[in-house]
Amino acid sequence: MKKLLSVVLALLMLAVMLPVTAMAETPLPNAQDGVITLENNVTLSATYTIPAGVNKIDLNGHEITADSGVSTAFMVSNNANVTICNGSIKVENEVFRVNGNAALTLNADLTVTSQTDCCVFIYGAGATLNTSARLESSSSQYATILGNGNESSWGTTINVTGGSVKSNNWFAIYHPQVGKLNISGNAEIVGSQTGIEIRAGELMVSGNPSIEGNGTYNVAANGSGETIKGAAIAVSQHTTKQPITVTIMGGSLSGAAAISEANPQNNDVADTANVKINVTGGEFRGDITKSKDNSTIVITGGTFYRNIEEIKKYIPEGSELVNNGNDGFTVSAKSTTIIITPTEDTPKTEPEKNPTTGANDMVAAAAALMAVSALGMAVLSRKK
Repeated sequence: MKKLLSVVLALLMLAVMLPVTAMAETPLPNAQDGVITLENNVTLSATYTIPAGVNKIDLNGHEITADSGVSTAFMVSNNANVTICNGSIKVENEVFRVNGNAALTLNADLTVTSQTDCCVFIYGAGATLNTSARLESSSSQYATILGNGNESSWGTTINVTGGSVKSNNWFAIYHPQVGKLNISGNAEIVGSQTGIEIRAGELMVSGNPSIEGNGTYNVAANGSGETIKGAAIAVSQHTTKQPITVTIMGGSLSGAAAISEANPQNNDVADTANVKINVTGGEFRGDITKSKDNSTIVITGGTFYRNIEEIKKYIPEGSELVNNGNDGFTVSAKSTTIIITPTEDTPKTEPEKNPTTGANDMVAAAAALMAVSALGMAVLSRKK
């Protein structure tokens, strides 16, 4: 009986130990010449800090997950420069935090997913993110790519050159810091509320990206977060009162507002005078809205499909709005016809200088011909 009980207890212990073994952390392998290459799937039980000496993590077709208690999956340490590629990362909380002067590159063959937090937090001063990956967050509180508005975190650069940045419940990109945000290529930016909100720094949109904001339009003051819902691009000066420059050269913007500039913090007109939006191209399926403050919107190009009377306010002299025959209106430079009326000072061609020259030349030629004929007759007479 005791022997049977011992066997039963041993089997029970083995059964209990098996799932524990299966759930144990599989750590990342050591770097070889600055490159980490995964040989199998990995589950993190703690934050993995990427040191400056690691320049590439190749998932090699595998997947990285993390325990629910891991608040940040990857910490990119100061001055590190690392590329992540070829696989997927799926975690519950924050995926990447990029510290001061560090650079994180996410390649096109990478998928990054967070259930409750951001995919990338641009945290430190001088931090850089380059991404053509597929980023997706289901957070209802944090943007998929999230900036830091504190002055100690300024001077950042974010380049979205392709892939996608999607938020299922919030903003796709929130940029409160002084820095540069560049959207280019065929990147897809989709927010369930707003595509991009910029509150300081510079935004450049070029190439053929698509930017969508799918929420109901609403503006509310917020000293430490997002303010404008329902816009493809929202422009809202922060309480830091830093300049904002937005340049849109191409792409497709759609939402209740394609572009919305507002001043929910009631900043002074001297501060909002440094908010400047320039549109030279692109397609806009949504309103263009502006606060009554001293900000400026100048439109010299692009095709617009809504609120045309409002758009006319932002078109300068030298540009015009023309019906393109396809339910839209295109802004372009005015076509002009230049008529030059000759004056005394206008340079003239030779016939214009002497209008009778042609006739005089004909008379002279005829006279010369007659003279030659007479001479010929005289010579013939002498020969005869």
